[in-house]
Amino acid sequence: MKTIIKKIIPFVFGIAFLSVGAQTASAAVPVINTNSATNITTTSATLHGYYNSKTLPVSTAFQYGTAASGGSIALTPKMVQGSLYGSYSYTVSGLTPGVTYYFRAVAQNASGVSIASNVISFKTLPAVSTVPPVVSTNSASLVSGTSAMLNGY
Repeated sequence: MKTIIKKIIPFVFGIAFLSVGAQTASAAVPVINTNSATNITTTSATLHGYYNSKTLPVSTAFQYGTAASGGSIALTPKMVQGSLYGSYSYTVSGLTPGVTYYFRAVAQNASGVSIASNVISFKTLPAVSTVPPVVSTNSASLVSGTSAMLNGY
């Protein structure tokens, strides 16, 4: 069972998600799968998906956000020409450091839209502190001709 769109309204690549329900995918609707995120930084990550469009050209995208339901839709669909199946990716930026994001793959061909049933999460890296550490150096002790104990905190 794949999640297939029941109603559509105009949006980025010709569709927007208005009403989603589970039904059996027809033979020509794309098969879609969400794969793990890579290159995760404090403010970006690369999302990965896989599609099989059967016999028709396909447009691909991702839904992502901080809610486990998938959140907002990535605004950069990718039209895949000349290949009916394969992997695709998209790097999202402007993310918040230290936050968990959820995403899933989406694909559309002339027969319809498929939304991957598997939602995957990743956590952006925490923000790097810009406050320098406090260091204090004290006088050396136990000084001899060949050694000394250095003190500080």
